Amino acid sequence: MPCRPTGIGGTVVWNPAGHSKFEGRLELVRREYEQATERNYSGPIIRALYTWTPTPKFKMLTAINRDVGPAEDIQTSFVLVTGGYVRPLWLVTDKVAIQGNAEYAVWDYRGNPVQGDFRHRVATFG
Repeated sequence: MPCRPTGIGGTVVWNPAGHSKFEGRLELVRREYEQATERNYSGPIIRALYTWTPTPKFKMLTAINRDVGPAEDIQTSFVLVTGGYVRPLWLVTDKVAIQGNAEYAVWDYRGNPVQGDFRHRVATFG
């Protein structure tokens, strides 16, 4: 099943201060299938990452994203995943680090001919 992917996008990296860094990518994509047209997708893909390092022993990563993910359901054509996370990291010593994770994502399952489109909300903490 051949797919014709096309897209255009841009990436930016910005250091507003010595302890802050922003990395972002915006891309407009189109994926068209010759046979299974329910798998077609046209829209933005967004990735943004902000890293804050106030001290050499502490780092905080935050991100938001929107991307086309893998279909885990055999009836689903594709999944549009939108979400974000916060991940603090503390370097207790040179050999010991403690990292946390708080993540939230919305999985929109598209193109399911049996059930129609449906949505899962996923929250992860660790």
